[in-house]
Amino acid sequence: MTEIIKKLFVHSVNKLRLNDALLKFKSKDFKPVVLCYHQISKKKLQTHIRFLKKNFHIVPLPQLLETVPHKSLVKENPVIAICMDDCYEKDFFNCLDVCGQEDIHCTYFLPVQYAIENKGFWANRLKHLFLQLHAEFRLDRNETIVFKSESDKNQKASKIIASATWDDRQTDVLENWVTHLYELNELPECEVDKVVSIDEIVKVSAQANVSIQSHTISHPKLNLCNKKEIDFEFKESKKVLQSLTNKEVHILCYPYGAAHHIGNSNEYLNPLYKFGVTLQNGNISQKNTSLIPRVGIYEKDNVQSVYTKIMLQQLKN
Repeated sequence: MTEIIKKLFVHSVNKLRLNDALLKFKSKDFKPVVLCYHQISKKKLQTHIRFLKKNFHIVPLPQLLETVPHKSLVKENPVIAICMDDCYEKDFFNCLDVCGQEDIHCTYFLPVQYAIENKGFWANRLKHLFLQLHAEFRLDRNETIVFKSESDKNQKASKIIASATWDDRQTDVLENWVTHLYELNELPECEVDKVVSIDEIVKVSAQANVSIQSHTISHPKLNLCNKKEIDFEFKESKKVLQSLTNKEVHILCYPYGAAHHIGNSNEYLNPLYKFGVTLQNGNISQKNTSLIPRVGIYEKDNVQSVYTKIMLQQLKN
């Protein structure tokens, strides 16, 4: 198996004859893969989806997760599923439109409180703060960071955002911190990258190609939460979504997605949820239903890199 995939990988990268390579790969040997989107343009997403439809069999994520353990999901083409995390307003409707036009199913993982408040995440708010800055940035009342150039600003902004993502400040603390930074730098908040409103979610939840699943209530760093806080995030998001959509919510997406941020929270998944999904690479043939891997796909990806990312997961046990 490994040698087959290596040959396909070399063939696809060097020759870019993706269809020929896929024809050499038998569906019965393919380990299903879940693709995860966050922010992506409509044009790029449509290009991806049309390529994926041509070369893979796209099935609803809930169906895929239920079927794989029983080995009964055999199709002419290799099987994949797609989903979107965070549900930023623009990207959510882009995805909704493209999936509707192409007649495919997408699972959307919704951070419930952000949808109720129809607001953006701290990281995106911070990115837009930096977009408004020019020569300097006031980090606090006693520290000012000077930018030597636009690239220097971008590098420092990326470093600050990454540091905040991985430090021990909880999400709500980071939200307040970013609000303070806007005030400190005397800049207006930008109404961009908001999470889609809960009213819009209710409107579209009945569509056949839509599944709304939980991304917790407040999108916390679960490794910093105690058992009571984790229980609340898991139970309350499930309760609210099921009440609003009248559909079963049985998949939870861990905020941030890395093993570090998940901590041991997956131990509290059952019996509330059947499945928990991460943002760690891999295929879903493994038995641990509380830590299902997914492959991140982004605006920078073309069809060749999407294909390569999918096929590389076949190398994993």
